[in-house]
Parts: sequence; C-alpha cells; structure tokens
Amino acid sequence: LARTAFLLSKFAGFATLILGITVASYVVVVVGSSVIEGDIDLRYAAAVHLVAVLLALAIAGYSTLASCLFMDPRRSLAVAGLVTALGYFANFVGLSVQSVGWLKNLSLFYYFDSLRLLVVGDVNWVGIGVYVGVTAAGLAIAVVVFQRKDVVR
Repeated sequence: LARTAFLLSKFAGFATLILGITVASYVVVVVGSSVIEGDIDLRYAAAVHLVAVLLALAIAGYSTLASCLFMDPRRSLAVAGLVTALGYFANFVGLSVQSVGWLKNLSLFYYFDSLRLLVVGDVNWVGIGVYVGVTAAGLAIAVVVFQRKDVVR
C-alpha cells in the first residue's frame, strides 16, 4: 500500500465518520422540528450542517499534518489541540477587542456563523473557501511530509 493511499484512506475514514455523525444530527433536527412543529427552514439547517462538516475537515486537515510531522500521537494531538484552542481564542479576542480585531480572521471559527446561516440562509463563501483551502493544504503538505518521513521508530 502506497503511503499516499494509506494516509488519504485514514483521512477518508475520519471524514466518513464525521459525515455520518452530521447526517444523524440533521435527521434529529428534522424529526425534532416536526415533533415540536418548529419553524425552521430545513435547507438552512442542512447548510449549517454542511459548513460544520467543512470546519471539522479543516481541523482534521491540519491535525493530519501534525501527525505526519511528529509521528507521535501525544505530541501531534497536543499541537493540533493547541492550534485549535489558539484559533478559538483569536476569534474571541478579535471579536471582543477592536484594536486587535484582525485576529479573528486567523481563526477558522470566525467563518462559522451558524446562527446567521440558520436564520437568514446567508452562506459565508469566503469561509467555505478557507475551510476547503486549509483542508487541501493540510492534506497536501501531510502527503509530502509522510512520503519523506522514516516510519520506523
């Protein structure tokens, strides 16, 4: 099995898991809204779920890169978790403190405005581009790194 196929199949397995969980969540929303007779646009709810999948895949993209760089589950998990936490913090601070408002643009979380998407149906296409770009770049760099790494410890 080629290294690229191995790495991409592991990522595809994770992506399938995320997609399955998201579909289950959407089904719960559909059933729940029909039971309580809620006023929710199911297309907007589907869009929120789709964007959430893209956010999760972007995080998985740089997490995969971290695992290929460090080849140690503990260290790669720590680095990916730190990047995710710092991104969340950058979004929080960027939205709260006007003088460093530019920080929010560095966070993946800034581009996920689920409430606006759910209520108005306004898709943030820049955010989708960011998510797809981070996922693709993370995977592409991970493939290059993994092909050049010595797998034996």
